[in-house]
Amino acid sequence: MPPSTVTDIEDEEDSGFMDWRAAIIGCGCGSVFGMFIVYIIFLTGRPKWFVRIVNQQINRILLKIEAKRRIEAKKRRRQKRRRMKF
Repeated sequence: MPPSTVTDIEDEEDSGFMDWRAAIIGCGCGSVFGMFIVYIIFLTGRPKWFVRIVNQQINRILLKIEAKRRIEAKKRRRQKRRRMKF
């Protein structure tokens, strides 16, 4: 077997780069297409089971955020009252 030359090594590196580039392009296109499909699903409201599940998850997240805000507000009021006593 002949020893590998510099051009052989460069060709191997280029082929690896092309594989990654193709993968990245595919992921980008797939992501855009997926977001479009999800938008259409929510626009039409079908399938209803999927829309219901996502809405429930969103409501849970919003309830957790609201609960955290209430807790923080209570803490601030307590701290304010303590400062006023001293």
